[in-house]
Amino acid sequence: MVDTCRQEAAYRYNTREQRISLRNIRQYQGSYEIKGSTVRQEAFTCSFDENGQFLHLSTA
Repeated sequence: MVDTCRQEAAYRYNTREQRISLRNIRQYQGSYEIKGSTVRQEAFTCSFDENGQFLHLSTA
């Protein structure tokens, strides 16, 4: 999940994966969320289903 989130965010914000910081992974009932940001302070959240499949990336 972490690698997928980094890849999706790098693509969305047109930057390298190394410039993406991920903070906390939270598990909710039936899903996961990973919050992160770019070096330009653009915040985002990656969402995954209960099986760890990527759902979407949203801006914070």
